[in-house]
Amino acid sequence: MGTFSAKVDKNRRIQLPASWIPDDVRPEFTLLFWPRSGGIDVLPPAALKELKDKLCERDPSPETLTLVRAIGANSVCVTLAARRRLTLPEQLLAKAGIISEAKLVGMVDRFLICRPGRDERDEPTMSEVLQKIESLIAPQ
Repeated sequence: MGTFSAKVDKNRRIQLPASWIPDDVRPEFTLLFWPRSGGIDVLPPAALKELKDKLCERDPSPETLTLVRAIGANSVCVTLAARRRLTLPEQLLAKAGIISEAKLVGMVDRFLICRPGRDERDEPTMSEVLQKIESLIAPQ
Protein backbone atom coordinates (compact mmCIF):
# COMPACT_ATOMS: atom_id res chain seq x y z
CA MET A 1 0.00 0.00 0.00
CA GLY A 2 1.20 3.53 0.60
CA THR A 3 0.85 6.84 -1.23
CA PHE A 4 2.60 7.63 -4.50
CA SER A 5 2.80 10.44 -7.03
CA ALA A 6 2.22 9.70 -10.69
CA LYS A 7 2.46 11.65 -13.92
CA VAL A 8 -0.48 11.53 -16.33
CA ASP A 9 0.92 11.28 -19.86
CA LYS A 10 -0.61 12.76 -23.04
CA ASN A 11 -2.52 9.49 -23.58
CA ARG A 12 -4.10 9.76 -20.08
CA ARG A 13 -1.98 6.90 -18.69
CA ILE A 14 -0.46 6.53 -15.25
CA GLN A 15 2.04 3.96 -14.09
CA LEU A 16 1.10 1.87 -11.06
CA PRO A 17 3.51 0.70 -8.36
CA ALA A 18 4.60 -2.90 -9.03
CA SER A 19 3.39 -4.03 -5.59
CA TRP A 20 -0.19 -2.99 -6.50
CA ILE A 21 -0.45 -5.28 -9.52
CA PRO A 22 -2.47 -8.47 -8.94
CA ASP A 23 -1.04 -11.80 -10.04
CA ASP A 24 -3.28 -11.83 -13.15
CA VAL A 25 -1.28 -11.48 -16.35
CA ARG A 26 -3.28 -8.43 -17.54
CA PRO A 27 -5.81 -7.63 -14.85
CA GLU A 28 -8.92 -5.61 -15.51
CA PHE A 29 -9.61 -2.85 -13.01
CA THR A 30 -12.98 -1.26 -12.32
CA LEU A 31 -12.78 2.53 -12.02
CA LEU A 32 -15.50 4.46 -10.23
CA PHE A 33 -15.62 8.20 -9.51
CA TRP A 34 -16.28 8.63 -5.80
CA PRO A 35 -17.81 12.10 -5.17
CA ARG A 36 -17.15 12.13 -1.44
CA SER A 37 -13.41 11.67 -1.90
CA GLY A 38 -13.27 13.59 -5.17
CA GLY A 39 -11.19 10.80 -6.66
CA ILE A 40 -11.33 7.66 -8.75
CA ASP A 41 -11.76 4.48 -6.73
CA VAL A 42 -9.90 1.61 -8.45
CA LEU A 43 -10.99 -1.93 -7.69
CA PRO A 44 -8.75 -4.83 -8.71
CA PRO A 45 -10.58 -8.03 -9.77
CA ALA A 46 -10.58 -9.56 -6.27
CA ALA A 47 -12.05 -6.40 -4.66
CA LEU A 48 -14.78 -6.19 -7.31
CA LYS A 49 -15.66 -9.87 -6.82
CA GLU A 50 -15.87 -9.39 -3.05
CA LEU A 51 -18.10 -6.34 -3.47
CA LYS A 52 -20.38 -8.21 -5.91
CA ASP A 53 -20.58 -11.22 -3.58
CA LYS A 54 -21.49 -9.07 -0.58
CA LEU A 55 -24.13 -7.15 -2.50
CA CYS A 56 -25.61 -10.36 -3.93
CA GLU A 57 -25.78 -11.95 -0.45
CA ARG A 58 -28.05 -9.18 0.76
CA ASP A 59 -31.77 -9.16 0.23
CA PRO A 60 -32.68 -7.24 -2.93
CA SER A 61 -33.82 -4.23 -0.93
CA PRO A 62 -34.33 -0.88 -2.67
CA GLU A 63 -31.12 0.38 -1.02
CA THR A 64 -29.09 -2.54 -2.35
CA LEU A 65 -30.55 -2.17 -5.84
CA THR A 66 -29.76 1.56 -5.77
CA LEU A 67 -26.15 0.78 -4.82
CA VAL A 68 -25.82 -1.81 -7.59
CA ARG A 69 -27.27 0.59 -10.18
CA ALA A 70 -25.05 3.46 -9.05
CA ILE A 71 -21.93 1.32 -9.21
CA GLY A 72 -22.84 -0.11 -12.61
CA ALA A 73 -23.81 3.22 -14.15
CA ASN A 74 -20.77 5.11 -12.89
CA SER A 75 -17.98 2.58 -13.38
CA VAL A 76 -15.62 1.78 -16.24
CA CYS A 77 -13.52 -1.36 -16.75
CA VAL A 78 -9.93 -0.83 -17.88
CA THR A 79 -7.30 -3.46 -18.65
CA LEU A 80 -3.78 -2.84 -17.41
CA ALA A 81 -1.46 -2.11 -20.34
CA ALA A 82 2.25 -2.79 -20.75
CA ARG A 83 4.68 -1.36 -18.20
CA ARG A 84 1.99 -1.30 -15.46
CA ARG A 85 0.16 1.59 -17.16
CA LEU A 86 -3.53 2.28 -16.66
CA THR A 87 -5.39 4.46 -19.17
CA LEU A 88 -7.87 6.73 -17.42
CA PRO A 89 -11.08 7.80 -19.20
CA GLU A 90 -11.36 11.54 -19.89
CA GLN A 91 -14.67 11.88 -18.07
CA LEU A 92 -13.25 10.41 -14.86
CA LEU A 93 -10.15 12.60 -15.02
CA ALA A 94 -12.36 15.66 -15.48
CA LYS A 95 -14.65 14.75 -12.57
CA ALA A 96 -11.63 14.21 -10.31
CA GLY A 97 -9.89 17.40 -11.48
CA ILE A 98 -6.78 15.50 -12.53
CA ILE A 99 -4.70 17.11 -15.28
CA SER A 100 -1.02 16.13 -15.42
CA GLU A 101 -0.25 14.84 -11.93
CA ALA A 102 -2.09 12.34 -9.74
CA LYS A 103 -1.81 11.01 -6.23
CA LEU A 104 -2.26 7.24 -5.75
CA VAL A 105 -3.52 6.30 -2.29
CA GLY A 106 -3.47 2.66 -1.17
CA MET A 107 -6.69 1.47 0.48
CA VAL A 108 -6.11 -2.13 1.68
CA ASP A 109 -7.75 -4.02 -1.22
CA ARG A 110 -8.10 -1.15 -3.74
CA PHE A 111 -6.65 2.29 -4.34
CA LEU A 112 -7.71 5.86 -4.99
CA ILE A 113 -6.47 8.12 -7.78
CA CYS A 114 -6.94 11.81 -6.99
CA ARG A 115 -5.46 15.20 -7.73
CA PRO A 116 -2.47 16.19 -5.60
CA GLY A 117 -3.43 18.54 -2.78
CA ARG A 118 -7.14 17.71 -2.88
CA ASP A 119 -9.10 18.82 0.14
CA GLU A 120 -9.22 15.90 2.56
CA ARG A 121 -11.42 17.59 5.17
CA ASP A 122 -14.51 15.87 3.77
CA GLU A 123 -13.00 12.42 4.19
CA PRO A 124 -14.93 10.21 6.61
CA THR A 125 -13.21 9.36 9.86
CA MET A 126 -12.01 5.78 10.34
CA SER A 127 -14.82 5.32 12.85
CA GLU A 128 -17.42 6.37 10.24
CA VAL A 129 -15.87 4.05 7.69
CA LEU A 130 -15.92 1.07 10.05
CA GLN A 131 -19.54 1.74 11.04
CA LYS A 132 -20.61 1.85 7.39
CA ILE A 133 -18.69 -1.34 6.62
CA GLU A 134 -20.34 -3.08 9.54
CA SER A 135 -23.78 -2.00 8.34
CA LEU A 136 -23.04 -3.29 4.83
CA ILE A 137 -21.70 -6.71 5.82
CA ALA A 138 -23.77 -7.41 8.94
CA PRO A 139 -26.25 -10.26 8.54
CA GLN A 140 -29.72 -8.95 7.83
